[in-house]
Amino acid sequence: MALNFVMKTIDILRSIVSGLSFSLLIGISPALAENYQLVGYSDDGQYTAYVDVDSVVDSGNTTKAFILWKVVEENEEREESSFMEFNCSENQWRNIDIPNAEWQFAAPESMGRMVQETACSYSGSYSSN
Repeated sequence: MALNFVMKTIDILRSIVSGLSFSLLIGISPALAENYQLVGYSDDGQYTAYVDVDSVVDSGNTTKAFILWKVVEENEEREESSFMEFNCSENQWRNIDIPNAEWQFAAPESMGRMVQETACSYSGSYSSN
């Protein structure tokens, strides 16, 4: 029952956060912005990925996390979001939605691994409490 409550809360928070820009989050609440862990960025600075560490949910075989992607194109900045799921114990990710398939610094497989390692490290911390 507690897990259902947590999942519903995360879904609500995810929908709220996805409507806000990352820069707006920083302007409104620095404490909220601190919940995002930098995962990686492109060499040219065009793409940046963050994991919302508060969204990491470990439900046995599947761990899920909310990912915020900051994309800068032609001096215009936008944010895109996705929800990723993976299996930490089997060391494989199941689903990741990257805004642009042509990452400058890493293939989607590499990006997925970096996101997984970050989220699994938080998942392990939470499950040990």
